[in-house]
Amino acid sequence: MANPISWLLKKLFGLFSKLETETKEKIVDIIVEAFQGLFRRYFQQMRDQETNAEQAKTSGSNSNGASSGGRQ
Repeated sequence: MANPISWLLKKLFGLFSKLETETKEKIVDIIVEAFQGLFRRYFQQMRDQETNAEQAKTSGSNSNGASSGGRQ
């Protein structure tokens, strides 16, 4: 065995190819659903970080350092 990962993948794909089409579709659906949740969470976190960074940048540029500090 040159590469144990390669060997394992060949065995898995060999088993997968012997399955009925309906079973393959169910397996693929399960895998897609599992990763879909992960990707949704990841991209939501990325979007939230970008929104927070933009809000921080906007609120920082609005003050322009010209704050009166509450004095009149």
